[in-house]
Amino acid sequence: MLSESALVKINLGLHIIRRRTNGYHDLVTVFNPIRWDDRITVNPAEKISMTCTDTILSSGEDNLAVCGYSTFWDSASKLLHLYWGCFFAITEIKYRQTRR
Repeated sequence: MLSESALVKINLGLHIIRRRTNGYHDLVTVFNPIRWDDRITVNPAEKISMTCTDTILSSGEDNLAVCGYSTFWDSASKLLHLYWGCFFAITEIKYRQTRR
């Protein structure tokens, strides 16, 4: 099991410069970190799945974290000959004290 904090940020501005040939975009963004973070826990599993304590958020394939991990896993599993997926959970959102 692996458990880490993922810092949260608010996007204050986003400008799409151009679409690349690989389907992604070049962009310029301005963001500000805030005093919140998510706790992400990862466990080995037979397939990729996700749970989240915030029931407003989707835990399905339309979730950006699931989509990103699925894309990564498709490439990494072929390259590294891996056969197991991953279950991951965003288990808590908490207020974090920051130093100034």
